[in-house]
Amino acid sequence: MKYLPCRIWNIAASGESLSDRDVERINSPRAGGWYLITLEAITRLPQLDDRVKARLTTWLVDQRRLGVKCPEIFQKTITDAEQQKDLSVHERADRLLQYIEAQTVEIGTQCVFTPEEMLKTAIGAWSESLSQEEVHYLLKYLDKQGWIALREYPPSKYNIEVGYTLTVEGYARLVELEKANAESSKGFREDDSSTEISTPQNQTRPKHMRDVFIIHGRDDGTKETVARFIEQLGLNPIILHEQPNQGQTIIEKFERHAEVAFAIALLTPDDTGGLAGAEQSLKPRARQNVIFELGYFTGKLDRGRVCALKEENVEIPSDYDGVLYIPLDESGGWKMTLMRELKSAGFEVDVDRVLE
Repeated sequence: MKYLPCRIWNIAASGESLSDRDVERINSPRAGGWYLITLEAITRLPQLDDRVKARLTTWLVDQRRLGVKCPEIFQKTITDAEQQKDLSVHERADRLLQYIEAQTVEIGTQCVFTPEEMLKTAIGAWSESLSQEEVHYLLKYLDKQGWIALREYPPSKYNIEVGYTLTVEGYARLVELEKANAESSKGFREDDSSTEISTPQNQTRPKHMRDVFIIHGRDDGTKETVARFIEQLGLNPIILHEQPNQGQTIIEKFERHAEVAFAIALLTPDDTGGLAGAEQSLKPRARQNVIFELGYFTGKLDRGRVCALKEENVEIPSDYDGVLYIPLDESGGWKMTLMRELKSAGFEVDVDRVLE
């Protein structure tokens, strides 16, 4: 690990360049933690105003809360952030309250805020704040609501400006937010008997019933489009390279994160192949890892919980002939077909939510 600046805020951070993928992996407290960013996206950042950067940072926090350990920023991610509206003061205050809960070790513990907190912690990322003045305003808002007890300190060598403690009313508000979030993100029928898939691999491990594994090759654009669509449905896309390595081999890491309820294979023309000696008849194919993982999940989950999205002219594995796949058409018709497959597998998806 070496010094790399936070590309969003241009402040000190750490990370590494992944030259094989033309991306950087950065750990920035100001951005809430780890994130990946493509080199193309980095060139866009100087053109953004600070409010767009704040929305982009909020998106990173939301991705991690959905379970994406290391979210990736593409050019499209930045375009989406430019088109989004700022959060309201009420929404930002609720997010700050949730951040305070995450930092509270014991009930009644007082937290403190110093000017350095904006750079060294995720308080600005969670509350979509650009300055310590904005954080102060939101803290006073929470205090006025009775959700925290705020204490202001006189100037001192420790630079502590305010202290704050969660109140009983604050914990009650957090329960309300948790219930609202659970209702809005509910994407699977928990009372459905099909939610438990009994296999030797998962008998000792709980099944993450909202997780959808994205099997992909080198086409980052298609991967990003499908992953964001899965998020729109209230589900959690699992992309292997975004998960921490934790000292595991690739196959160990794959097996660890393969405990999912559904898998989507993206058959994109990343390689070419054909019969030996017949170089003139080479055809576009999906990468070998995609074919391997497609077969793995077909055996693990059964065909009803695996879906193949295929680009035109991509060769289908011979053992997969006769099995239905969904064409990745430019018009986006694949989305409705994929939703039907998910509903057939037991997921509850709201068509109106996607079309909004």
